[in-house]
Amino acid sequence: MTVRVQLYDSSSAATIRDVVVPEDDWSAVWDGVDLGDEVRSRVFRPAESGNGWAPPGPWTDPPRELVLGPRRPAPPALDPQAPPGALLLFTIDTEGSVARQRDPDPDRVVDELIFGGPHGAGIGLHMDLLEHVGARGCFFLDVLLEHAFGRTALERVIAAIQERGHELQLHVHADHLRHSLDPRLRRLARGTVDPDPAVFPALLEHSIDLFERRVGVRPLAYRAGAYRISDAHFAALAAQGIGVDASVQTWFNPDVSGWMRARTQPHWVGDVLATPVTWFLREDEGALPSPRAFAPGGMAAGTVLATDVPGPEPFVASFVSHSFQLLRVERPDDPAFGRAWNAHLRRHVTEDELPRYALPDDYRFVVHDGTPDEVMIASAARLLRRTAERPDARCVTYAELLEAARAGGWWRGPRASPVDPVPAFDMRTGRARTAAIRVTGPEDAADRAPARPPVADPPLDVRGRNVVWVGPPTPLTGWIQARAWRLTAVPEPAAAEPGGADLVLWWPGPALAPGATLPDRLAQVRALCRFGGTLMIGLDVLGAPAAEALLRPAVDEAGGPPVWDVPTGERWLGRHGVAVTGTIRVPRDAEELDALAAWPGRVAPLDPEETRTASVWFAVADEEPPGGVAAPGEPSAVPVPAVEDGTESGLGALHRLDPQELGGVARAAYAALPPGAHATATVGPAGPCSPTTVLATLQRAGFEILAVDGDPASADAAVMLTRPFELHDIQRYAAAKGT
Repeated sequence: MTVRVQLYDSSSAATIRDVVVPEDDWSAVWDGVDLGDEVRSRVFRPAESGNGWAPPGPWTDPPRELVLGPRRPAPPALDPQAPPGALLLFTIDTEGSVARQRDPDPDRVVDELIFGGPHGAGIGLHMDLLEHVGARGCFFLDVLLEHAFGRTALERVIAAIQERGHELQLHVHADHLRHSLDPRLRRLARGTVDPDPAVFPALLEHSIDLFERRVGVRPLAYRAGAYRISDAHFAALAAQGIGVDASVQTWFNPDVSGWMRARTQPHWVGDVLATPVTWFLREDEGALPSPRAFAPGGMAAGTVLATDVPGPEPFVASFVSHSFQLLRVERPDDPAFGRAWNAHLRRHVTEDELPRYALPDDYRFVVHDGTPDEVMIASAARLLRRTAERPDARCVTYAELLEAARAGGWWRGPRASPVDPVPAFDMRTGRARTAAIRVTGPEDAADRAPARPPVADPPLDVRGRNVVWVGPPTPLTGWIQARAWRLTAVPEPAAAEPGGADLVLWWPGPALAPGATLPDRLAQVRALCRFGGTLMIGLDVLGAPAAEALLRPAVDEAGGPPVWDVPTGERWLGRHGVAVTGTIRVPRDAEELDALAAWPGRVAPLDPEETRTASVWFAVADEEPPGGVAAPGEPSAVPVPAVEDGTESGLGALHRLDPQELGGVARAAYAALPPGAHATATVGPAGPCSPTTVLATLQRAGFEILAVDGDPASADAAVMLTRPFELHDIQRYAAAKGT
């Protein structure tokens, strides 16, 4: 008998094969199919009428041995100086609880949920999959389960993993300590969430001591049970010699600062290397993006491994399985199940033990029946095959990662990018892409930037001169007061006596004078100068202070001062009939320069001379020259951002805008794009706005610059931008999904 077989590849959203084959010979079905992709099959059998095909059966995964492909040797040692492009941390939280048993019995928890029951679909199957591709996994051992299920059970687990050469690291579910006979330990049963600062260090010390006694070595890496970690825990981890934390999950039980929850790549928290739990976004038509855990069952292998990151360090993905996660799962939503579950429990525990195990009848049970789940197994196998097939990727243990990171100085230097990557999979097109989430926090130099413009010694000749300052006071007015013969500071020119000043300083001219009013305002300011006096117009360069303007986007602000550089200011004055006879640049102080140096990825697209300049003073002619002043390029009309689809848009030639319109256009473009979208713009040398002004204004509006194709100082260049995800976006998506 023949059957009709269809193959569907979710990673390309397409049917890739539709063939009729003998029922007992499917070899022609799989020939040439890339089983590292998300391929599933379904079968049509002949209709009983003899005409056509009956409705198909369910979609199923290919046989496990086909998905895994040929056996592969172990990869070469990790070279800190020449790392591969991607590293996979394949982790298995090795734990169990009666709450996950269909028929609860504490004596069978370890056999059923760690060893995987009669089919062995637990830690042994995980190791089988890993060893098939020459990889080692990390088994995060819930060491405190000894208090609930006994020392012998824990030692059996340790021996099974150690004898096959895989990595053991520390996992802590503190609630097991409820079963301890020691009242001091029972008080630590809420140690990962207890606000008492002495409790977690005590819990950690006990857990590490038990781990060392049972495993034979101290752990290097730690993962908190249920990802319950807080900022304060990192100091305790460092004090105990833990070099890596693997506990921070963006939306599930986070109790760390927002800057850590927004990270997707490794970063140092003091002396502890934080390796966030990886997640990805699934994007569907007409729905919010859906955050998904990088775990068995997700369509994620190709999506995550396709992620690209700039800089010398590799992309690191943390895959999280559990010892029981390759078993079929049930989610009975019926109080009758809860009543039966508790009745079964009573047959296996004493009345004294019952309160420690019993659950409410309406508890949201998630239980396993001991049967292997081929969907879960296939997804884990695909990931391992994909990793092994890539010449620039490999599985790595935490010990290997920590050693390489320390030896190679990984993630210690200034950031190459202002964003972290977010893998995304578009269900509409079957296309994987790399979106981005904005990086903020203690390593954000804006947090250390001075709150006001620095008091530098500008090269202004004020000694013995009668100076009039027009505009709001700044620290510079005090500097002038101490040196000038006389200083008159007024908010408006009408408040000062005309015709008596040797030097008039108008600050900040462009921010106070829209272009149409500049000639009248300038005439008022000029009137303050004596014959032969000097008029100078001041301007903050790229905002003040620069670390505030460039490193902290103003995504929630309606306006703000213009983010201009010296060429844009000079062009703007010239276009409005003001002849600039000279410029005086005031350099940034060391604190601001250090702040900017911490973010080379954000500063690199800008003109270095402009980023080194804090402010500028333009000396202007005593009177408007006949016929005005020529300026490069007249401004174009304000464009409307063209959103092409949900992920791409074109913003046009922004350097041709009036610089006083540029900020509003950039903010409107940012608001028009959905989070995670990319955009393109054009910048060039011939226009009212310099390339640096355009790029800095886009950054200030909230965009991040991914790439500049060409040299915009000499010819028009394309700019690739992203409107990155913010932490609150991901939290909103997760809440909508119910995760």
